[in-house]
Amino acid sequence: MIHGDVLGERARLSPHRTALVFVETGESISYRDLDARARALARVLRGPLGLSPGDRVGLLSHNRPEFIEAYFGAAKARCPLVPIGTRLTPTEILPIIEDSGLGVLFYDGTLGSVVEGLRGVSGLRFVALDAPLHDTDLPLADLVAAVANDADPERPEPDDLFALLYTSGTTGRPKGVMVPHRMVGWNAYNTVVAWQLGEDDVSPLFTPLYHAGGLAAFLTPILLAGGTIVLHAKFDAAEVWHAMAREKATVVLGVPTIWKLLLECPEIDRVDLSSVRWFISGGAPMPANVLSAYQERGFVMKQGYGMTEVGVNCFTMSEQDSVRKPGSIGRLLPFTEARLVDDEGVEVGEGLAGELCLRGPHVCAGYWRNAEATAAAL
Repeated sequence: MIHGDVLGERARLSPHRTALVFVETGESISYRDLDARARALARVLRGPLGLSPGDRVGLLSHNRPEFIEAYFGAAKARCPLVPIGTRLTPTEILPIIEDSGLGVLFYDGTLGSVVEGLRGVSGLRFVALDAPLHDTDLPLADLVAAVANDADPERPEPDDLFALLYTSGTTGRPKGVMVPHRMVGWNAYNTVVAWQLGEDDVSPLFTPLYHAGGLAAFLTPILLAGGTIVLHAKFDAAEVWHAMAREKATVVLGVPTIWKLLLECPEIDRVDLSSVRWFISGGAPMPANVLSAYQERGFVMKQGYGMTEVGVNCFTMSEQDSVRKPGSIGRLLPFTEARLVDDEGVEVGEGLAGELCLRGPHVCAGYWRNAEATAAAL
């Protein structure tokens, strides 16, 4: 049974290939080094910080290499990561801290005003990804140096929790989606196979990493395939186009709003994008005029569909179908079943609208400490 150590397995297979390029600094990180950093963070969690398997770890940070190190490092330590949205206020974050039972929060120093608003949480320890904001905060670099010779934690099991990803809470309090290791592995494997990703693929990542789309839609599949992620600290349309040309991007994921902003940027017609195999849009329906504008320029623009609760990627679309059937989300990924049902849970007939139900090994384990919501969804 797979356990979801996507980074560790790829580092074993192709240690010297480039896993990550950080646009902000130009830093290039190999699979071996990225995995080593994640393993060091795992030792920090289980060593100096004294966490046990199952203890949750919070992360409040913009896109940066340390975010990815923490994502995989916490998983290696069997300590579920709780990524926190950088646009949330302390008032919105406090219920997440309370619900998840966080004991440790890693933070990005540029979010100091938000961090200061969380100081009153009893028992919460703060770890700085860069310079500490307070004398009592622990610098990550010092903690990593202290565990240089420690042994790695034991290997996670398939149903150990990899992360808790909190929903937006648009219909009530945010719910923590329980993401087990087998879910991460299956989503990555399914995507690589059905989307035909490979080690020569290069993909920019400019969406927030704290969101399921940033972490699971392309990050884990590309890393599993042995490709390269070009990480942006933030979204800037001109910078994205130039980075695509410079790094020879091959596959690019975005949401309709971003595709519209990129379309409106003059750089789209000024840079060499001959390396691109296809674009893909998800998160919402793609406006027909935006879709046709990309197709008129000769780009393949696919569309997809997924949810935080089912591993984000659930469908695949061929280049032919992207033209033949605009507006479609394609065909189900392997090892996935789907039904359309009415309000009573009865399957509807062909051509009728209904609620989409999905089943497969890439489905979450339910909602954290919310049996009622879990029963309703599963």
